[in-house]
Amino acid sequence: MQNYGILRQKLERNLPVTLGYIGGSITMAGEDTPPTGISWRARTTTQLMAQYPHCPIQEVNGGISGTGSDFAVFRAGSQVLCHKPDMIFIEFTVNDGGTDPQRVARAFEGLLRKCRTVCPEAAMMVLLMLDIDHHPAYWERGEEPPMAALHQRIAEAYGIPVLHNGRTLYEAIRRGALTREEALSDAVHPRSAGHAVYAQEAFALLTAQMEAAVQPDVAPLPARLDPLCWETARLYPAALVEQEGFLGGPVDMWGQHLYFMVSHGLDSTMRFTFTGRVLGVFWIVDRDAGQIEVQIDGGAPRLFSAWDSTVIQYPNRLSYAILADDLPLGIHEVTLRTVPHLPESSGDFVRIESFMLA
Repeated sequence: MQNYGILRQKLERNLPVTLGYIGGSITMAGEDTPPTGISWRARTTTQLMAQYPHCPIQEVNGGISGTGSDFAVFRAGSQVLCHKPDMIFIEFTVNDGGTDPQRVARAFEGLLRKCRTVCPEAAMMVLLMLDIDHHPAYWERGEEPPMAALHQRIAEAYGIPVLHNGRTLYEAIRRGALTREEALSDAVHPRSAGHAVYAQEAFALLTAQMEAAVQPDVAPLPARLDPLCWETARLYPAALVEQEGFLGGPVDMWGQHLYFMVSHGLDSTMRFTFTGRVLGVFWIVDRDAGQIEVQIDGGAPRLFSAWDSTVIQYPNRLSYAILADDLPLGIHEVTLRTVPHLPESSGDFVRIESFMLA
């Protein structure tokens, strides 16, 4: 019941309460907002507003489509935790699928530790959503899907409640309460009926945790499971590094007020140093996006493209790339250069908002 007593006390005293949501597209759900929104996020917020009508409640939508916990750990501080949420919902089981488990474990633990450190009084909940094309096979064998099991293991080590609402939605489909077409628009994205199940489960667990909380104690911060977890992850603005051939400008995308450095030619460069083990880039992927060549500490250059096959259906999208996650701890010199685009792309645009450092 860690920190749920603090949340209940604020609600009962009609003090301002902020709900922070961190996840992928299932959480983002476009511009959907309470009290009319149909997403699980908006519905959960709306239900809490209805239960505590005299309490000023607001939400922070920290969902970004197509992103996992290996990006969330870098952006959580500037996009969600800076609003000092009293309750934090974390949803990445679907988007973390297919990512290296060690990377996810270090990122996910780093995210939980960052939330606990920056907002020590916030209650937290980890939600395990449904991928109907992959998860049921594990359940039929009496197992948990690997990424769900990994998230649960780490969350439980930190005393954070875990909600298996993906399993609940699947059971509703299996027993005929909903058809797959009523619940989901594809393998993972809920329609209104699916969102309703997710919201009902989230609100029920939230209520149960508050009711079971004996007193408003602050949860302790346990020892790290992995000493190399990405607890220090942060975003460093690209506008602050030495560069040539890039021009800067503000961009509003999906509720984010961002500032991108943009190059549409070849041989534009950026140079900087950082201390850590992990390096990534937060940028825009699009149909006209180019490639970058990245060299770290004078080593062999590596290519990374801001064009991928997803932009055919979903262009002009916030995304990210991990450039290195196994560097020796220390100071590293980075050189980035724009190079010719992939044949499938229509241009050489490279749009970088910030670098991911840990």
